[in-house]
Amino acid sequence: MVSVSGQEYQYERIVSDFSSLREKLNIPGLTVAIAQNGEIVFSEAFGYKDLITQTPMTENTVFHTASITKTFTAYVLGLLEQEGKISMRDEVKKYNLNLGEGVRVEHLLSHTSLGIPGKQFYYHSGRFNKLDTVIYESTGKFLSGHITDKIIRKIPLTYTFPNPYDTADFRLFTDESPQKFIEQLYTGYIHGTANVTTKSELEKAFAASAGLMSTSTDLVRYGNFLMSETNAYAVLKRLTRQRYSPEGESFPYSLGWFTEYIDSVKFVWHYGYMGTNSSLLILVPEKKLTFAILANSNNLSRIYPLEEATFTASEAGLLFLKHFLPGLSQGAYRDFSLSGRLPEDTPDFKQINNLLDYANYRLNYYTYGQVADSLLSNQKRTVSDQALAVLSADSNNLKISKKFLISQETSVRFISSGEGIFGPLSDYGSCTDTEGKVIWSMEDSPKYHAGGNAKNLLSISDIVTLLPGEYTLHYLTDESHSPEFWNNLPPDDLFWGIYVMPTPN
Repeated sequence: MVSVSGQEYQYERIVSDFSSLREKLNIPGLTVAIAQNGEIVFSEAFGYKDLITQTPMTENTVFHTASITKTFTAYVLGLLEQEGKISMRDEVKKYNLNLGEGVRVEHLLSHTSLGIPGKQFYYHSGRFNKLDTVIYESTGKFLSGHITDKIIRKIPLTYTFPNPYDTADFRLFTDESPQKFIEQLYTGYIHGTANVTTKSELEKAFAASAGLMSTSTDLVRYGNFLMSETNAYAVLKRLTRQRYSPEGESFPYSLGWFTEYIDSVKFVWHYGYMGTNSSLLILVPEKKLTFAILANSNNLSRIYPLEEATFTASEAGLLFLKHFLPGLSQGAYRDFSLSGRLPEDTPDFKQINNLLDYANYRLNYYTYGQVADSLLSNQKRTVSDQALAVLSADSNNLKISKKFLISQETSVRFISSGEGIFGPLSDYGSCTDTEGKVIWSMEDSPKYHAGGNAKNLLSISDIVTLLPGEYTLHYLTDESHSPEFWNNLPPDDLFWGIYVMPTPN
């Protein structure tokens, strides 16, 4: 039996449900831990750390926490504000960052720095990473050193450390050999077409947005510390106050944490999602209750529409409610419609009524970030065979170019797909002539929704007249969301790049 808030729960039923979830999602291995009032009341490992060697997963297997790292960064900044080193209201130009007029530290922490600062929520890890600079410029010390001193050693946490592959940041944690810590890490897997599980290299970087390694038991100890230690709890409350737009609209994200209420009970949480791992951390301050789950593939977050900014979009989150807060679980199902998200002739379109329905739909049809080809066969564009030039961006962190020749004066349109909602684009293209002059840029062209997630953009230029000569297409991608790894619903035709089309096409 497991006891939480004076209630007894069947240990075997909890194990059975999480074991079934692992099998349903085809996840090689995962760990789950739950703590209340400083005591770990449930901790279990499921499946395999390594499928090839059949090495069992253990409770002490260390995972990438991915974006859960953001909560550690937020806590460090909260402490620095208490110490008078920074203010959340400081404009970031004070810290030698040029991100536009009026951008403040709180805007980076709350993902509201793009467009008019503070006006709209747009989750952007690249912008969040700029907080590394804020911390260093204000203290002369890097973030990994602060996390080590203010959290890892303070609590203390036994199996938590910066990414050991990032030697510069890891050295601020310990002088010991990184190899000793690498041996504690999980084996990572990604899910490809038809949900095939493939072993993959682990991500190698540490930054403000991702890269901290930990275990589920360490994460619930961290959650307990934030809710029970007096000063830590004061910082947590400051970070998780409800935030609003200038028009009074509530944001789903506070400072480094998602916040939501179910039947007036406050939950603060974060999920993680990278190529080889996925994670979820939930704190219930009123109950002094913490839940953590870590998986060695991306399916725990990839399948579930956590972009809807509710942890109840995750079946793992719903299992946590079911077993440990059963009185709230029935109120957690959100109404949901695919209207405006996918074509109305999509199979099962009318049968999707809530987020869990949608998650199961994605499990069946949304493999490696791509809706099954059969759903989109009537939408795919066939322009590539008509194009004068094509530059395709197939992966993240690219800076690519391609030359093409025009033999006679030709009128063209540049058609490009990319990523962004407002403000600077994350993935985008341009074209230059032989002198390096920009003759077209996606940033300056009209943009439309390209299908899938709202951040997928389609740009169609005005008519451009190209004189005979050589031209160069350029394309830039950031660290996420591309055909290599869609971190959300992809564009309808799955193309990422540039077409140069002769008019009138």
